[in-house]
Amino acid sequence: TSPSPGGLIPRSPNPSAALEAPEELQPSRRHLLATLLCGQLWAVPGSPAIARGGQSGSEWVAEVGTAAAAEDGSRPRFATLGEALAAAPAQAGQVHLLVGPGTYRERLVLKPGASIIVEARPPRGAVLVWETERPYEATVEASAGAKVTLVGLAVRHSSKSVANNYGIYSQGADLNLQNCDVTSASGAGIAAEGGRLSLQEGTRVHDCARQGIVLLGPMFGGEPTRATSCGPLLLQGNGLSKGDGDAVRGPFDGLFALGDVEAGPLFGLVVEGSGAAGIAVSDGASVIA
Repeated sequence: TSPSPGGLIPRSPNPSAALEAPEELQPSRRHLLATLLCGQLWAVPGSPAIARGGQSGSEWVAEVGTAAAAEDGSRPRFATLGEALAAAPAQAGQVHLLVGPGTYRERLVLKPGASIIVEARPPRGAVLVWETERPYEATVEASAGAKVTLVGLAVRHSSKSVANNYGIYSQGADLNLQNCDVTSASGAGIAAEGGRLSLQEGTRVHDCARQGIVLLGPMFGGEPTRATSCGPLLLQGNGLSKGDGDAVRGPFDGLFALGDVEAGPLFGLVVEGSGAAGIAVSDGASVIA
């Protein structure tokens, strides 16, 4: 059994870490086959034809920062993700944010019923950073019933917390990461507690103080927490911190699953350089890699 997730590890993030996908994450025939078996394509979502005002059917598309402007100037533009979300019309079935290169120091908190795609252009060019002394504040947090897709986004995190110390935290949401780069200087990179987690197309979780990925069974019962990977997924150098007197001591595992969890198949999973086990399961969790 591995140590429980969470806790403060006083460690500085490294925003200057290389964000380009390493060579081992580049598409290969094996990865493409795995992707097709998962029913996915090796491509990020393209922008649909946009009607005047930024809406196309039930989708509302906006630019954040210096994203490539629409040729006809039809897409609204905002300085931050928060401003864009606040301006999204209530009748929009889905929000699609095209985020230009730069560092965005803000949290992305998505309530029940939200449906959103956040797409960095170019991939890994947009870095979403949240560093705080306040506890329980993930950089990206999605509540039950939200549908969230992050494409090509780099996520950085540090938060003072004994429990629920995560860079990206899904509480029963449908969360899809494509070609993202995630690290937490204080906790775990990605955590899902209930709902569905899909990791695709070169996602990398690295240099997290605690686990790279934490999968927990739902708090109040119901369907198990489900996780799949449909492309190269690299967990690298996670869990090396020993806690420095924290309530929960390390080192930690690369991937930790606890309780009612059904993870797999995790196609293309590579785990290397973890502080403890590469993959650890406990209390009935199932992981197929």
